[in-house]
Amino acid sequence: MITADLKGSSEPPISERILFSFKAYSWVDGLAHALQEGLARVCGQNIAALRGSRFAHFARHDTMGEPMALSSHPVLKIHVQHLDFMLHETRKDLELTRRAKNVATITRLREKIRTLEVTVRTQQDQIQEMEEDGEDIQGGDDFLSDDNDFEDDEFTDEEDYEFLEAAEDGIIPIDVDEDNEE
Repeated sequence: MITADLKGSSEPPISERILFSFKAYSWVDGLAHALQEGLARVCGQNIAALRGSRFAHFARHDTMGEPMALSSHPVLKIHVQHLDFMLHETRKDLELTRRAKNVATITRLREKIRTLEVTVRTQQDQIQEMEEDGEDIQGGDDFLSDDNDFEDDEFTDEEDYEFLEAAEDGIIPIDVDEDNEE
């Protein structure tokens, strides 16, 4: 949210305070918008003082930020009015588009949250059913082999592992082509 406060002059020539706010989506956009709008409102306030000066043909806005009619200029009047009108309309359209996009994004995210909540509830129900059936859902590493399983194997004889003797460097050589050579 950008708030522009242009304090008026209390000494002659006296001017009113200009205060306006708007929402900007970046600092650069907000600064440019505030400067353009501030200049247009200052020009709108000082129409009489600007007659005959080089600022007489600047875009003008009233206190509500709406474009005002320009003084006559043989070449630039229509062009400046058109540009000011287009800038004003483009800003309004951009604001509406940004709001619509935000609403669409919020709606999409709310739908995704609802879907995920349903998934969580379904999975909680499945876990509850599995626990009621007596299944161990947190069995840990029951299906994994560890060293204790290997050593406790009653059907394995010590001679089955004699071929796995480590060499001096600690590496166990295994010749996979032993059967092919004979």
